[in-house]
Amino acid sequence: MDDDFLYLVGEAVQQDQVVREKFDPLLYMYEDGCNLTTDETSVLLSYLPEIKDIGGGWSHSIAFDCNDACQMVTVELLAVDYSCNWSTGWTDVWVEDKSSVEVVLDVVQDIEISCNTFKSSGLDQVVIMAAQGNAQALTVLDSAFGGYQKAWISPEGGYVDQDGNPIVQALEWKDMDRCTCTTQVETIEVFDEHLGYYLRDTLITDCFYIPDTLDLIQGIVVTQCATELTCDQSVWFDFDECGEGYVYRKWSISKGCISDIHNSDAEGPDTVTRMQRIWIGNSCELSKYMFALPADTTVDACNIEYATDGSGYVVGAADVLNTGVPRYKFDDDCRSIGIGRKDKVFRVVGGNSSCYKIYRTWYFADWCGTKPVVEDWWRDHGSVQDSFVQVILVKDTLAPVCSITGPDLNGGLIEAGGCLYNLNVSVAVEDECGVLGYAYTLREISDPISPVSIVTNSLENVGETLDLTFEDLTSGKYELRVRVTDNCQNESFCTYTLTIVTGQKPAAVCVTSLTAELVGWDQNGDGSMDSAHAVVWAKEFNSSTQASCGGNTSDLTYFVELLDGVGDNTFEDDTTYLVLDCDDLGLQTVRLWVLDARGSFDFCDVELEVQDNNTVCEDLSSTDITRGMYSETELVSEVHQRQNDDTNTSQDVDDVDQRLIGKGTALRSDDGRFALFQNRPNPFRTDTKIGFYLPKAMGARLLIYDAMGKMLKVIEGEFIKGYQEVEVLYEDLNSEGMIYYQLDTEEFTATRSMILMK
Repeated sequence: MDDDFLYLVGEAVQQDQVVREKFDPLLYMYEDGCNLTTDETSVLLSYLPEIKDIGGGWSHSIAFDCNDACQMVTVELLAVDYSCNWSTGWTDVWVEDKSSVEVVLDVVQDIEISCNTFKSSGLDQVVIMAAQGNAQALTVLDSAFGGYQKAWISPEGGYVDQDGNPIVQALEWKDMDRCTCTTQVETIEVFDEHLGYYLRDTLITDCFYIPDTLDLIQGIVVTQCATELTCDQSVWFDFDECGEGYVYRKWSISKGCISDIHNSDAEGPDTVTRMQRIWIGNSCELSKYMFALPADTTVDACNIEYATDGSGYVVGAADVLNTGVPRYKFDDDCRSIGIGRKDKVFRVVGGNSSCYKIYRTWYFADWCGTKPVVEDWWRDHGSVQDSFVQVILVKDTLAPVCSITGPDLNGGLIEAGGCLYNLNVSVAVEDECGVLGYAYTLREISDPISPVSIVTNSLENVGETLDLTFEDLTSGKYELRVRVTDNCQNESFCTYTLTIVTGQKPAAVCVTSLTAELVGWDQNGDGSMDSAHAVVWAKEFNSSTQASCGGNTSDLTYFVELLDGVGDNTFEDDTTYLVLDCDDLGLQTVRLWVLDARGSFDFCDVELEVQDNNTVCEDLSSTDITRGMYSETELVSEVHQRQNDDTNTSQDVDDVDQRLIGKGTALRSDDGRFALFQNRPNPFRTDTKIGFYLPKAMGARLLIYDAMGKMLKVIEGEFIKGYQEVEVLYEDLNSEGMIYYQLDTEEFTATRSMILMK
């Protein structure tokens, strides 16, 4: 030891209390070791050579830690007298941890989980492995349902692991298949054998799986020494034959070691135990709502078929293979489901929808722990846990097949010898379930919009053949409609149509001949004739036609057509007038059809000569084309005069209409005054445009009416100055032939005519 070292030690002893305590045995003779004088320090320094030989690291006591626990530790002892004489010795010390086990947080002791989740998640296999002591399986159970973990208390008061990380105490277990049931009111469609299908408010209960979260806790054991704390886990289980029961988990937590290693009878470490019980089972009692139940239904059949084994089961069309069976929705293997049924059959009397009603009662039981002792176990109410009634209606949906046989084929024509006719028909029906009744109606349908009912009647229990007679029928088109109903309330209809023409039909008498004059027509309103037309009405060809069987001639309808080889033998596509033009010049053969209210008809032919005396067709651009034309004022005045003159005939009005067709003067507006122009195109079938000119902005109204003054359409509004144009559609007018349009303002009124062709 050199002088510099001794000096430094002395300086440290004098200035530092900790250093002085290191040399405490050498300073016992000083009363105040904290304030050494220079002389005292010199004395201490004189001992340093001997102190150096003793060595350092000595203390009054020894601090043992967790690394020393539960083992023998060798300790060296130092003895020093007042004269600084010293000696050392050795001894063995057995180190114990006397603190007790402290469980500060326990796992959840009782848990319930569903069978389905237990098995679908694979925990059933994990439990088997854990019961065999598999460490990995035990760890899986700890992570799922909690275990016990060693912990230390941090300076902040929290629980941390050996590395100082906070321990998560809360756990969550997801039970994905928890059973629950709900009930609510729903409007459903139900079937009644008398009323058929109708809507009804019904309480509907449904059971199903829902996810559920279990809040669990991680167990915590506070310790000082990790190596001396042991936690042994053992697992066992007790399940019944259906897989329902408990899983048991037991922890044995020990801390410390034996109190005397040399004494074999010494007490071992303290041990505490903890238990957890996990129930594996069903969270709902067995009920019918756990099944997908077969719905009420109908089957097509005439009769009921029973099983030949004497069970009373209905088979055939109403067999369970066709009507459905209950299906258990909770496939969790923790139940042994028993399903039975019983059928009860009723005949429906007076219904209108079905033949039989079957009440099929389904019974449900859980055979876990027991088994049925008889085959028809459902008769023992103690064995039945729930039941459900399914209603099955047996209905023959095949409608009867009916046919009607009459004096002629369906849709045919009968010409009677007189004014009245007796119709005889036979109705034949084919049906496996038997015919219950007939209902029939005979109508006269010459006017399909307004048919006339002649006879309506109904009959029951007649059989499969029915003969009917309808007397004193006049000319017309008749429809017999028969409704046939079988014993299962199925209906079918058959129809028979016949046109009857009595011996006397209208006597069509035509004029000998007729002449039509073409007149010029300004279709586009430019002041020049660009076409020529003539309109001839069907009634103009009539001379002295007579109604049949005492009918009224005012009820006769006339149709006319040019004989051109197309549809000449029918009036179905003919109209009440002819529109002639330059292509029709010369002699034409016209056929006049006469039809009475009963559907009887006749015709006569007339020679019609179409003339162009004004040579309109030769040169439509001639400036002299206005020969024989009428002014606007003259034509309108003459129309109004003749329509209001009771002495004039309808033929007079037709003559004026014919002359109006030839009016081709356009109301021009070259001078900026009011003007109403000719519609374009004219004649028209689908649509046309009417133009007019206003010298200033104002309100105007356009009136459209027929030859009898009936208003067909009104168009009014506020218009700007200048030329205006409106569109008129065929369907807006619901008319045909000659019609008129009139423009009205506060300062001006004008009228023109146009032709609407069907």
